Amino acid sequence: MFGLFARPEKGGVNIERAGEILMLADLEGGTNFFDQNDPNAGRNAIIDVLSEARTRGDLINYIRNNREEQARRAQEAQYNAYAQHIMDEYHMSPDEYEAYERLSEEAAKMMTPEQQAEIDGEIYDQIMQEQADEAERMAIFDSLNNNNENG
Repeated sequence: MFGLFARPEKGGVNIERAGEILMLADLEGGTNFFDQNDPNAGRNAIIDVLSEARTRGDLINYIRNNREEQARRAQEAQYNAYAQHIMDEYHMSPDEYEAYERLSEEAAKMMTPEQQAEIDGEIYDQIMQEQADEAERMAIFDSLNNNNENG
């Protein structure tokens, strides 16, 4: 690891330049490991590795732990996006939505297609009414804001 810090004429680079190279490789590789808005992210990663890894095994564990953490964050971000989508579209939490889906499937097994179509129509009408009410509230809000700005 310490050959990295040889003099430039011997092919070495300083930690700052090594961090820049690391971030460039991350950007070009599309791995998105580093925050590209943080100019010190690569340098800080190198410093973290040097401070935590004393042996080859430490280095392997460090890399594995970081990959696991990165995977956990990616899963969390994916779940949060899913939860936000469910909240935006259905105004429910994911647990509520999944319970609703299970109950809907069970209810569908017990109903005729005509009964299911009638219930689906009622749900659709209710959703459309809620969207119309929201649009009306937003129009009133916008109208009040325009009156306040002009008055």
